[in-house]
Amino acid sequence: MLELFLILQQMPELQGVRASTIRLIRAHRHLIDERFRQDIRARSLFIEIFREHNGLTHATRRMHRYGILARYLPAFHAVTGLMQFDLFHVYTVDEHILMVIRNMRRFALDRHRDECPRCQQVFRRLPKPELLYLAGLFHDIAKGRGGDHSTLGAEDARRFCLRHDLSEFDANLVAWLVSMHLVMSQTAQHKDIDDPEVVQAFAERVATRMRLDYLYLMTVADMRGTNPARWNSWKAALLDRLHRLTIQALERGLDQPQHQDDIIEERQAEARVKLNEIGYEDAAINLHWMTLSTDYFLQNTVDAIVWHTGLLWPPGHEHADLHVALRQDRLNRCLDIFVYGPDRDDLFAHTAALLDQLCLNVLSARVQTTHNGLSLSTYLVLEDDGSLVDGEERLEGIR
Repeated sequence: MLELFLILQQMPELQGVRASTIRLIRAHRHLIDERFRQDIRARSLFIEIFREHNGLTHATRRMHRYGILARYLPAFHAVTGLMQFDLFHVYTVDEHILMVIRNMRRFALDRHRDECPRCQQVFRRLPKPELLYLAGLFHDIAKGRGGDHSTLGAEDARRFCLRHDLSEFDANLVAWLVSMHLVMSQTAQHKDIDDPEVVQAFAERVATRMRLDYLYLMTVADMRGTNPARWNSWKAALLDRLHRLTIQALERGLDQPQHQDDIIEERQAEARVKLNEIGYEDAAINLHWMTLSTDYFLQNTVDAIVWHTGLLWPPGHEHADLHVALRQDRLNRCLDIFVYGPDRDDLFAHTAALLDQLCLNVLSARVQTTHNGLSLSTYLVLEDDGSLVDGEERLEGIR
């Protein structure tokens, strides 16, 4: 019964399974008992299905549809049809798990390279892709039991891997991925990844580049498999950025954390070079930057600093009115709205309310006040449906 699915993967010219064969499988799936699960032939076949380069998505979906997956993995039977009552999940747990495996599999296929280009590059570096697929299979398998499903699922995953003759190292990696599968998304979405201490703490939990790569792919596949309508370019950019920053922290060495002053110096030096190239003098740049806080340089990219400097030039100029400038932020893959002018009460509340009336989804809002009383507010936005804000008429209407 297991060999059938492997043969379908190995021979893509086969059109499918006859109805009579499906009826036989369903009539005899009760034979998949504990003795069957302990049989080395069954264990080898099951792992081989996940190691096969082709057809994993179709194989797992067929195994689920014919009732084989739930018989072979009793824990999977417990989550079959289990609803998730929250604002994020649109699938039952079993369908979500299969969707995550499908997303992982797409990282390996050239025809899907435009969906997540960075993920495809990272996937090619994985020494054993089957470990990623197995982590996807177990990441939510303990939901509905009570307790932390990440911890319970990690224990299930480790036992499964050792029973299927994977090495201790591989079993620990799969279990670690299951236990950590929510950490990267929580760090990227709910913490300030511009803060070097946040990145350092995350890098210490990950510890190695290999584990980081596996966890990054796991997180992207999981988030895309939760609710495709909620996945957008902003979330992809956040995870990409956290992945890059963590690589830098690991390459620098966990015993040599980067400090805020170092980041500020680096960004100012890069911005200064770009500003010098377009005619701004150092003395005037210094005069302007003296009015800004350290948070400003931590929270803005080099391109944003250069852009803002041009808008606020010359230093000391009094802006009597509010001004609005827009640009497409290529790094964060969204629209950057910069509002600057004299500070006043309720300015942030009024601006946020107006953006809501314009049907914009505010992804990030950063508000600073300069030492000479200017309010500098940056809003990163997408359309309500998660698409990029584009079109001259739409942009001018927002401005």
